Amino acid sequence: MTGLGAKQLAMGGAAVANPQDASTILTNPAGTSWLPASSASVGGDVFVPLRYLNGQSSQSNVY
Repeated sequence: MTGLGAKQLAMGGAAVANPQDASTILTNPAGTSWLPASSASVGGDVFVPLRYLNGQSSQSNVY
């Protein structure tokens, strides 16, 4: 299972066997017992690729 936190993404998505932060509760709830302290995480990510085919572009919301 791919991790969601910045540390897990930096390690190639490793998350299940390596609890790092509060996002561990999404991938392995039992892993939260290995966290050093109470914590909370807030983050965001935006992925809006431009699409090109034969030199023609398309808006990101048009398939």
